[in-house]
Amino acid sequence: MLFLTNKTQPELTGWISLLAGEEDKEILLVGDAVFYATNFMMEQFDTIGVEEVYVSKPCLATRGVKVSGRCRVVDYDEMVPLIMEEQEKMIQI
Repeated sequence: MLFLTNKTQPELTGWISLLAGEEDKEILLVGDAVFYATNFMMEQFDTIGVEEVYVSKPCLATRGVKVSGRCRVVDYDEMVPLIMEEQEKMIQI
């Protein structure tokens, strides 16, 4: 299950845990949510079982965030198939 988020939210990990349950979890960070692409947040995502974290390259460029090595930086040409084809379920939070 892919979670798409475009803003920072205090209860993001709680929502992901609640909505995904035992399903595989992946996150695509766009907009201000790219601020979650840090080592600290990767630890938080690990605790709830997130397997992959994708980060929008264009959004990073405008915000200057130092990205964790665990994140996969993607451009628009990679985001579209990720959302439209590769995932069975996608939830925007």
